[in-house]
Amino acid sequence: VMGYFNITMDTSSVMVAAIALGICVDHSMHFMVRYQRIIKQGKQGKQQQEAQLQTLHQESLPIFTTAMALTLGFATLAFSTFPPVAQFGLLSAMVMLLALIGIFFVTPLLLRLTANRESRPFLSDIIKQRHFAKAD
Repeated sequence: VMGYFNITMDTSSVMVAAIALGICVDHSMHFMVRYQRIIKQGKQGKQQQEAQLQTLHQESLPIFTTAMALTLGFATLAFSTFPPVAQFGLLSAMVMLLALIGIFFVTPLLLRLTANRESRPFLSDIIKQRHFAKAD
């Protein structure tokens, strides 16, 4: 986004990256802790898809509310007459919205891709099997 709008990398844009990382980690931790608790609640563990839906149902309002409050708070800085502060506010507001999208779309997709990994061989195991099969 910064490249598309020709925004230079300066002190304010680097601060946005630090803040964004912190917020994304915070939202992700809330989501993952709730997900793990739901998985462990069941006698044999709940199905992954059911646990994700329940997690989204329970965590969507707090995460969404926090992200929107931060987005609106940072967006007010856009009215500053000092360009670095205005740019910082706009970039921060945009990152809060992107973090919101990430937590509700990217995180569930990553959970789905890594589900049942105990039953799937790791890449290193596959490479070892192929290497030893060629050696024989």
